[in-house]
Amino acid sequence: ADLAVQSLWAGRDTWSAWSLRSFGVCELTCQNSASLAGLVGAVPDSANTIRLARLGLAANGAFEGCLQALRQRPRGGPILLDLSGNGLRDEHAFGLVPLVA
Repeated sequence: ADLAVQSLWAGRDTWSAWSLRSFGVCELTCQNSASLAGLVGAVPDSANTIRLARLGLAANGAFEGCLQALRQRPRGGPILLDLSGNGLRDEHAFGLVPLVA
């Protein structure tokens, strides 16, 4: 899983220049949470749907890094965000407030 994320990260200069409408990473168990957050930060601004499903973000500590990367995106319109299957709890919802306010 980490190798797949690193491969995407290595090619980010190419795909992050594309006018993507959506981006998804699903069902991977990454050991390096920083590379996953970096990948989320490289998603083009044109992507209004981001799926980070079944990655265990709460358990592997990647939630905060991914959340920070999402917060740094320009607010050009609504974002559809799928965080299902990550073991998130009520306390994680507070960090999402800036994305929906």
